Amino acid sequence: MRGLYEIARLTMLESLKRRTAVVAILFTMFLIVGMTRLAVRTERKIEHRRVERGRPAAALVEGKPVEHALFTELMRKGGLWIVRTFTMFLAILFAAGALAGERESGALHTVISKPITRWQILLGKWLGLNAILLIYLVVLGSLLTGILWWRTGALNEQIFSGAIASLMFGALFTTLTLSLSAVASTWLSAGIGLLSWLVGSQEYGLLRMIAHGLNQNEPTREAAETLYGVCRWCGMLVPTGRIALWIDHVSGRLDLDGFMGRQPFVRPEASPWDLGYVAVYVVALLLLSGWVFSRTDL
Repeated sequence: MRGLYEIARLTMLESLKRRTAVVAILFTMFLIVGMTRLAVRTERKIEHRRVERGRPAAALVEGKPVEHALFTELMRKGGLWIVRTFTMFLAILFAAGALAGERESGALHTVISKPITRWQILLGKWLGLNAILLIYLVVLGSLLTGILWWRTGALNEQIFSGAIASLMFGALFTTLTLSLSAVASTWLSAGIGLLSWLVGSQEYGLLRMIAHGLNQNEPTREAAETLYGVCRWCGMLVPTGRIALWIDHVSGRLDLDGFMGRQPFVRPEASPWDLGYVAVYVVALLLLSGWVFSRTDL
């Protein structure tokens, strides 16, 4: 256990030494604050034009004009999207070179010569990287919660919970990319990691929207069913959609369906089976990558 702890600690220190995490935190904070300022300025312009024309608010949500509620929901969704997307990018960036970089520089040979097993190296790297991502999410979750507290006058712990739940994205892509890093180069691991994100996002992404459009016309419904099947397989191969469902579930949302207009498609509700599938997926991939790494010539 001490060897596992040391690998995790050294992984965290190495990540902080490169200052990538600090730069990522500052950059993401800049994006969230910038998004907030843009949303507030746009809302004020809309309200100013409405007042100039002497028009009353179209509707009220929780006692405030609907524009206020719509932009608040935009800030919530946009902020959480920024947080989880950058969590995924950081996970891939950190994990791609965690083993491959040390193997290419020869540093991994020094570590393996000590009384530390390869399983401890792999798990220690995984724990250290996810600990860094957790710190990242605590900082950004606190910022986003504070912004929405200022915005609504009410402290909503669900926003912070949604940000912390984004660690599931970190765990997923840390596992995927670290598994590749055990046998491939840094650049190849990063490239396949990004490709896996693109594949997984199609479960409720562009491909799903295309399938939904085709499903509206009788002649193309067969093609739509085929694309729906491809979307389901994308979600099985890389379960980002299942994680997104749970982040939406724990972060809560305002009931604005009557004002948002017709949605292209409705996502299903998060279920315990989705969470179980992600957990089994990560554990199985870790076991497989540990088995491969333990038999790989360095």
